[in-house]
Amino acid sequence: MVATLKNGTLVGGYYGPRSHSGYGTQHRDLFLEERWNVKTDPDGQVTELTPIPKSVGVWLAADEIACLARYAVDDAQAEELRNR
Repeated sequence: MVATLKNGTLVGGYYGPRSHSGYGTQHRDLFLEERWNVKTDPDGQVTELTPIPKSVGVWLAADEIACLARYAVDDAQAEELRNR
């Protein structure tokens, strides 16, 4: 996933079985179990997401998130995630 924060920062991460998203009107924060690097092209389009080694995840406050985007992992990434 890639979250665009209200200040324009892009935060990438893997939403997997140890991730959590809040529901309802009170608790809508998001925890991604791994933080990933986000690479973009000159137009700001996401071109690559790669895991940060030994990441312990990232917590994003709902009131700081402007937009969320989901991306599929490629075959090599899916295999690596299965073997963790």
